[in-house]
Amino acid sequence: MIKGVIFDLDGTLIDTMPLWDNLAYTFLKNNNIEPPKDINDIVRTMSSSESCEYLQKEFFPNEQVDIVKKNLQALIVEEYTNAPLKKGGLEFIHYLKNNNIKMCIATAGDIYLAKKCLTNLKVLNFFDFILTCSDSDVGAGKESPKIFDVAIQKMSLLKDEVVVFEDSDHCIQTLLNSNYKVVRIYDEFSQNTIQANFTFNNFDDLMNDKNFLSNIGF
Repeated sequence: MIKGVIFDLDGTLIDTMPLWDNLAYTFLKNNNIEPPKDINDIVRTMSSSESCEYLQKEFFPNEQVDIVKKNLQALIVEEYTNAPLKKGGLEFIHYLKNNNIKMCIATAGDIYLAKKCLTNLKVLNFFDFILTCSDSDVGAGKESPKIFDVAIQKMSLLKDEVVVFEDSDHCIQTLLNSNYKVVRIYDEFSQNTIQANFTFNNFDDLMNDKNFLSNIGF
């Protein structure tokens, strides 16, 4: 019997991946600069600091790097706060709540941004807590199962009482290696090469699959 659900955030519950993939392009457009067609490819593998330094050097030579970073961060907050839930996400959250299923968020992202977005979507209070990889009791990325192990401990549940929703291959592989039940919610920005226990294009498709809801134990 499933008693708890752990949601990844970016690309799984909320549709934020286009934000990250198009961030440099949007930033330049907002500053009335015509971006190179390959700008997103150029910065995709850069760290946050590296991308800020690159943008400052190439497009804002008269600005300090810290100013570029501050302005880019402001855009991230604005875009992230207004990111939508994945299709059917709200209905699924309500379904879980109505069936007394515990819910939490386990994200590699920033807790401030997570709370801003979930508050704007009016769903923050549905979740028992938000865990991030940088939390003191986690301290590891999702190449490790630590964040999921801490999550089930905080929910006072066992692995076989929990389902985890993820979109990225490395997270799904971590979960499968650690004997968690995992559902992939498809995201076009993920590689989608690792076979999860279950896969759905979106939460609408999941909600329409009565066999899944029955078999998984919701």
